[in-house]
Amino acid sequence: MDAPPGTPQPIVEQLAAAIRKVMAEPDVKKKYDDNGLHPATLSHDDYVAFIKRDSEVWGKVIRTGNIKPDD
Repeated sequence: MDAPPGTPQPIVEQLAAAIRKVMAEPDVKKKYDDNGLHPATLSHDDYVAFIKRDSEVWGKVIRTGNIKPDD
């Protein structure tokens, strides 16, 4: 979950906990599963680390392959 900059950490944690709770409800989980979606419910720190790793990996692929966006 990404909150606006400056959101107090206790509020971010409260929102994240509420989202994890909803995502764990069987009917919500089933709707996602039925559509082939498997959302991850990561903590803020784990999410930031994931994005950083993913950006490094794909950034290297893009630079190595000299991949450019279509105009």
